[in-house]
Amino acid sequence: MAAFALPSLVCLRSVYNDKYLRYRYENVQTRGLLQFAGENVMDPYNQFEVEKAKTWAGLVHLKSRYTNKYLLGNYACLSKSAAPFDSCLFAGSKDPDKDSCDVLATIDRESILRFPRRVAFKGDNGLFLGATMHDGQPGLRFAFSDPKDPQVVQQIFPAPNGTIFIRSEHYGKFWRTDEDDWNWIVVDAEDPAVLRILMSCLGTLCLTPTQLLSLA
Repeated sequence: MAAFALPSLVCLRSVYNDKYLRYRYENVQTRGLLQFAGENVMDPYNQFEVEKAKTWAGLVHLKSRYTNKYLLGNYACLSKSAAPFDSCLFAGSKDPDKDSCDVLATIDRESILRFPRRVAFKGDNGLFLGATMHDGQPGLRFAFSDPKDPQVVQQIFPAPNGTIFIRSEHYGKFWRTDEDDWNWIVVDAEDPAVLRILMSCLGTLCLTPTQLLSLA
């Protein structure tokens, strides 16, 4: 990938084990090495700055945001046990691996926002999104004037991959898209783990144009 196509701050996720490349500091033996073991995209140990190389066009340098040091190759492995080095970054193949061990996904770290815990959504009609019933199902509508109305308040729950779950404080349930009509939001999901599967199958919720008001 060309250097100009990469963001300036990234996280690298392994397609093979779905973990983020992370700086190791816990174990003295492996301190300073990198391992695909990060669970949360917000972890400060798995953030890397991207700098365009001055010597070769199309190449980049990666620098750990946590240590402020560049990634370098290391040919020596002095460990007697392979266990501490499981899932570490290792360049040992000339050909693409058929099981995707060498396939990485880049995540633009600066595009991931930190949301307040309690929020209200304001629509282009000047009214706030709040709890309302639609065809017998718990839904939402831009029809409320008070952002602190109990029916308006929504709670934000960040997921490890940088996405968020939204729960209605009034219903005590999470948002999801309607299986029959993706244009509608239904507020009846109990378990965020199940919700993640639904979101993956049904697509991404998009509220636009909408203003976000922090109530925290």
